[in-house]
Amino acid sequence: MGLILAPRHYEWPVHVPVPNPGIPGQFETRRLVARFQPLPNSEEEELLTGLARAGRQRDQRRERLRLTLKGLAGLTDRDGEEIALDDDVMEQVLDDARLVAALDKAYMASVAGVEPGKPASVKEGYVLDQSNSFKFPIEVELPDPARPGRTVTHRLMGTFKELGLSASVSSRDLAGDATLDVQGFQTPDGKPVPWDQARKVALDDPAITNALLVAYQRGLDGVAVQARREKN
Repeated sequence: MGLILAPRHYEWPVHVPVPNPGIPGQFETRRLVARFQPLPNSEEEELLTGLARAGRQRDQRRERLRLTLKGLAGLTDRDGEEIALDDDVMEQVLDDARLVAALDKAYMASVAGVEPGKPASVKEGYVLDQSNSFKFPIEVELPDPARPGRTVTHRLMGTFKELGLSASVSSRDLAGDATLDVQGFQTPDGKPVPWDQARKVALDDPAITNALLVAYQRGLDGVAVQARREKN
């Protein structure tokens, strides 16, 4: 089949992993339909070069979508009413880390000609809500004092707030701003320590801060927690 060389628009499915509210660490898939207009190579190169010169490499996905995303069907508000992609909604979309990741993945797959897989279970629509939060298991690996060179896994449960991509903070501040609650801290005699009391010490501990960031990012990226075998 011949190919017509002309600007083109096309629709493409977008699968967004959303935390399962009943099973922390697991996800359900939400489906949207995006309308893309591919960015010419010369324009993409100019975009990426300009962002690099400005020290804004982290904004590559957002700014590429700003130029390529021309429509998005399936967005709703908390009342279930569908939302049109106007300028204000576009800014909300580009500040939603979970949605930006899914849209960019779909766009890059469409440009590469890779047809999307079919998740086992899909629900239609995605709620655009700036106040989203989710629970996700946290695993902190600490050295085992009884076995040099080995670690012990400490399992906690965190509640995280989804921060907008416009937030520009350090790793320590990100962990603090995104973490609403952590359950599982305790005193030496086994009494639970609430997050408001544990927060300052926890955010000053590099291993705990790293574990919080890993859990938060996995929750945004849709990386489900797998069953783990205990270490010997």
